[in-house]
Amino acid sequence: VGHLAVERKGVINVFGEMNLREASTLTESGKIISEENSIVTDLSTHADMSVYSAEILKNEETVTLRGIDVSWVQGDIDWETLSKSGIDFVYIRAGRGDIDGEGPKEDTYFFRNIQGANRYNIDVGVYFYSYAESVEAAEDEALLLIELLKGHTVTYPIVMDMEENIDKNDLTDIAEAFLDTVADAGYYPMLYSYRARIDSHYSNDFKEKYPIWVAQLENQPRTDYDYYIWQYSHSGRVNGIEGNVDFNVAYRDFPDILRDYGLNKLIIYDEQH
Repeated sequence: VGHLAVERKGVINVFGEMNLREASTLTESGKIISEENSIVTDLSTHADMSVYSAEILKNEETVTLRGIDVSWVQGDIDWETLSKSGIDFVYIRAGRGDIDGEGPKEDTYFFRNIQGANRYNIDVGVYFYSYAESVEAAEDEALLLIELLKGHTVTYPIVMDMEENIDKNDLTDIAEAFLDTVADAGYYPMLYSYRARIDSHYSNDFKEKYPIWVAQLENQPRTDYDYYIWQYSHSGRVNGIEGNVDFNVAYRDFPDILRDYGLNKLIIYDEQH
């Protein structure tokens, strides 16, 4: 009877019986550990999407972490050299949507790139370049992405990259279909696009609910919504990569936060973390 709130990094240990009665709410932001012979009777209404929303980021400490994003365009990357270059994170393109009638495809450099990042313990995120013009196409893209993530360590949000000039005024349903599919698989979702498209093509509720990675070159964007990564250059240079690369700033310590919530299949930190 009443309300129990356990903040992140908290643990509930059940040594007897715990009943969550009808009309109660269980938000799965951590773990309930049931010791031997314990019983957990769950009759509650789950608010599964709450842990995948931007709400968990709003009160987190602001940081400034520098990163890049890469794809097949960068060719062969010297990951050992890159790991010593001073960057904090790398976003890797996993694939792209259907452009030839053969369905969505894996980026030809995805496997070697994520293997290299994991080998040298670089914090990594993954993005998928979308061509979806329908909810069904968005779900197909997300399902391929989820398959590609298996067996890899990803410590930053999983991103839908929407840049194409789709003939729709409102892309909210399409983006939600992709991001919700990612969330249902246990990964933390995020939308990437240019500021002008985010401002004009997505509902206000969407921009409040889902984390945003905004691209706006040179000038720091001022928006009516929160964004958690900013892409500010397409002409950066970094050791380990030949040619230009995109530069980004992350404003939350995503590896720490995602581990604390057990997202992206990461092990939840204990209280000694």
